[in-house]
Amino acid sequence: MELFDLTQQQLTLFGAYLVGAVIAITVIVWLIRRIKYSSPDRRIEKIIKVESQEYAKNIILSDGMYDFLFVDYLVLMKGNIVAVDIHHLEGYIFGGDQIEQWAQVINGKSNKFKNPLYRVRLVQQQIKQLVKDADIEARVIFGADSSFPKGVPDGVLRFETLREDLNMLDKNDYLAESMSKTWEEIMKIAKQHKQRYLQESKSIKVK
Repeated sequence: MELFDLTQQQLTLFGAYLVGAVIAITVIVWLIRRIKYSSPDRRIEKIIKVESQEYAKNIILSDGMYDFLFVDYLVLMKGNIVAVDIHHLEGYIFGGDQIEQWAQVINGKSNKFKNPLYRVRLVQQQIKQLVKDADIEARVIFGADSSFPKGVPDGVLRFETLREDLNMLDKNDYLAESMSKTWEEIMKIAKQHKQRYLQESKSIKVK
């Protein structure tokens, strides 16, 4: 039977099936693309949100002199706080926690970059100076597009094992209450320092 021999009811039903199939395929393609191309930062933040007690993004602190320190996350775990920076580098990464220059090897080319742990450790040290009883650790997260052929340096967390790595940073529950008070103090200081940074940045632009 030719298509034009179909009744109006059959044509309507055929059209509905066709539209439904197109919509279903569109939704499936959208879901696949969303899963595949979901922001790595968003996926990391989701894990941090689930595994932590609290967290704060894009922290700015005074370095105690005339400059500022920046860190991607401060994360409150059970009994301690973790300062976290995120690095999305591709290829093979070579380095050590006490080695000043690390190397990224991609497509046969080697690129040098400064040990990323140094910067987050400065944040760790400054927070300890600002809040004497702060139990804080420094970590760097590397995304899924990198690997460490010679071993993962101390202080580096991998995206593939981030949940487990964060859980290992948890300390005894009995420290949680006192650490929550420390967290509130740090958040108050960080807010003040961020306001100062924004004010100084604004005054520089005006000049």
